[in-house]
Amino acid sequence: MKKNKYVYVFLFLFLALPALSLFVGEYSSRDIILHLRLPRVIQALIAGFALAFSGTLLQSVLKNPLADPFIIGTSSGAMLAVILCQLAGIRQSNPVFYVLVSAGGFLATLLSYYIARIDKKILNSSMLLAGIAVNSFVSAIIMLFVIFQRDNIISFFHFTFGSFNNFNPYVIAFSSLLIFSAFAASLLLRRYMDILAFDEEKAATLGINNEKIKFVFFALASAATSAAVAMSGIIGFVGLIVPNIARILCGASAASLLLVSAFAGGALVVFADTLSRTVMAPIELPVGIITAFLGAPFFVWLLKKEKNFR
Repeated sequence: MKKNKYVYVFLFLFLALPALSLFVGEYSSRDIILHLRLPRVIQALIAGFALAFSGTLLQSVLKNPLADPFIIGTSSGAMLAVILCQLAGIRQSNPVFYVLVSAGGFLATLLSYYIARIDKKILNSSMLLAGIAVNSFVSAIIMLFVIFQRDNIISFFHFTFGSFNNFNPYVIAFSSLLIFSAFAASLLLRRYMDILAFDEEKAATLGINNEKIKFVFFALASAATSAAVAMSGIIGFVGLIVPNIARILCGASAASLLLVSAFAGGALVVFADTLSRTVMAPIELPVGIITAFLGAPFFVWLLKKEKNFR
């Protein structure tokens, strides 16, 4: 009952915060609410939903509370694929765009995973360092492309670090389809998620191919994260903060974790977007800057907690 309570609490926040966010700002006319703020809120909800449950998948499968789509390079891999697709003339209304962007996120995730493997084992520290290395390298390539986009450098910068300014119905439709399909598949596979999170040896004795199942979860997390990146750019630390708080509140059950994380993630990104457009108004900050201010101290706290635990 206690676990269910938190699902309902965060479902309420998932619905209530967006409604309140619509009326926060210098102007609140009907046109501004319907044509400017409502599209932003919809995108923020979907992006937060995707990033949070993707972080839950990665943390559970890797047994690492520091795993996050942003930290291990999934987001930057997807962002690089977005840029390459744009340079190749592949439009966001083309389904191939989302296949390629998902592939970019997936390849970056696998690269971090294989770099981190030592004697077929993955240490928390090695996965973290591998992810930081991959993320830094890919981010450097992204920044080169940003610098060369001189005519649109401001808008490109905002999108790279998280923005909900551009509402494209095609992007919302394709991204939502990918995100909610990945979420539904994750719920269907929650039994495997529970087994991998606790005992991989037991999973092997049950005839479960651990590596194959991990690849499936990596693909689901990469698809959802990549869809969020295609829609809103890179928004870091959501997949780090939310699953850890959800785990404290509702335990390690996969079903509860996925639901609470997804709803809380949507609420958090709506809150971050509201701050991004109001805290320094009329200047609008990239949403990723707000989540970094929230996530960096949380990351340090988790590192200290892990160190003390050892």
